[in-house]
Amino acid sequence: MNRWLANCVLVLFAAPILFVLYWAVGPESTGSLAKLSQTVLPGYLTTTLLLAVVTLGLALVIGAGAAYLVTFFAFPARTLLDGALVLPLALPSYLLAIVYREMSHLQQWPFAVENVWGAATITALALYPYVFLLARATFRCQAASQLDAGKALGVGGVRLTRRVLLPLTVPALSLSGVLVVVEVISDIGTVEILGVPTLTIAVRRIWFSAFDPVLAVRLALLTAFIPVLLVCAYGLLTRRRAFHVPTNQPRPPQPVPLKGAWRWAAPPVCLIPVLLGFVVPIVALVSWAAEVFHKIDLTGLFGEIFNTLLLAAVATVLGLAAGLWFAVTGRQAADRRWSLAALSLVSLNYALPAIVLAFAALMLTGWLDHWAVGQWLGGTMALLVAAVTLRYTVFAHVCAESGLQTVSPRLDEAVRCAGRSRFEGLLRVLLPLTRGSLLVGGLLIFVNAAKELTLSLTLQPFGYGSLATSAFHFAKVDAYQRGSVYALCLVLIVLYPVLSIQRWFGGR
Repeated sequence: MNRWLANCVLVLFAAPILFVLYWAVGPESTGSLAKLSQTVLPGYLTTTLLLAVVTLGLALVIGAGAAYLVTFFAFPARTLLDGALVLPLALPSYLLAIVYREMSHLQQWPFAVENVWGAATITALALYPYVFLLARATFRCQAASQLDAGKALGVGGVRLTRRVLLPLTVPALSLSGVLVVVEVISDIGTVEILGVPTLTIAVRRIWFSAFDPVLAVRLALLTAFIPVLLVCAYGLLTRRRAFHVPTNQPRPPQPVPLKGAWRWAAPPVCLIPVLLGFVVPIVALVSWAAEVFHKIDLTGLFGEIFNTLLLAAVATVLGLAAGLWFAVTGRQAADRRWSLAALSLVSLNYALPAIVLAFAALMLTGWLDHWAVGQWLGGTMALLVAAVTLRYTVFAHVCAESGLQTVSPRLDEAVRCAGRSRFEGLLRVLLPLTRGSLLVGGLLIFVNAAKELTLSLTLQPFGYGSLATSAFHFAKVDAYQRGSVYALCLVLIVLYPVLSIQRWFGGR
């Protein structure tokens, strides 16, 4: 019965892509898409690919380089910088874009940020913490024993880095690279604020301005092709490959003290991403908010804080429940293929750009409009909560599976031999042993749900407002000072969860 119910829920996770495919292969003519491909589509596609490649390269260099420095070397303020390097995760890229766009206008910078290079730099500053966290976790969990083995075999210096450290980080860097590209392709706030014409912008304009849903859906599938291709490439890259620690008690590597000029060059290198990605934007937002705070009616602000917290909290609870359920069901299944199929379906909703998921939700409500449930979905937060849950459940699923893999299956057998049910074993054995992994998954869902903009802009019911949408709308009408108050409230909401993620990834 549990397996059957889990299959039914997985159908819900597969519903968005099925709806999109159904609309895309309809009987309507493809003349509009062919005409688009002969005019502006190549430019949109080139800009999107360039933005994704440049952002990915910058994020990998910043994140992996910072993780390498704080893990293997000792220098002044290393511990402080180790905790501070994750702070830009609290600021979504569209807030960074608002800050740097307005600063470039107010101070008349000699260079412009409203182009693809500025958008790539700003997005990389917001997304490099993903690379940093995964690379640092890999270094701390596996590097020390592997380095000792390499040194015992006579491998040292550059060869040790090339033959030991780089292969160890391939899965982590590949996964973080997929996360970065997915976020870049899905982003609508940063490119809209900076005026960068990407495929996501084209899809949204075709749907809401040209009122051509079929063409928008077909173009959205083209947008989804790049992230899905990367996910498949990651699966092939890591297929049947694993890294095992040679000892039962993994230990982090012992930092080597830097000497000479390198000792004083390392802190600024690690400090620059923190300054540009967190400190400078926060100082600008605080100064702008102080100028207009006494003029703002806080009544609406409290309502939008409540909506943001409600959306993030409900999505976190539902995502954790679904992810844990799928992971436990896969653990109990005799065939590993069910677990892989479930993970693929859940991951698909994150790999798809958020605009595609939003269109699927709109199609669903249109299809159910003749029934009361369709009208209820379209008029309340329920549709938005469902879409956010479908998109970010993958974090809970991956973290739950990662935690369960560290628990021996013999504990399940011991629970059953003691006469306890599987549900009791889950509550009294599995949950306490995997609470760290589940907490990280829940925090990731909460942070991303609170910062979510694309789904909120597309699916928000009448009269709904959140901190993300308000900050974006104020920036669109050049009321950035008032929007800074909403932006700071959003940062305060996600700051503690971000620091908690850093603490758990740091070795707890």
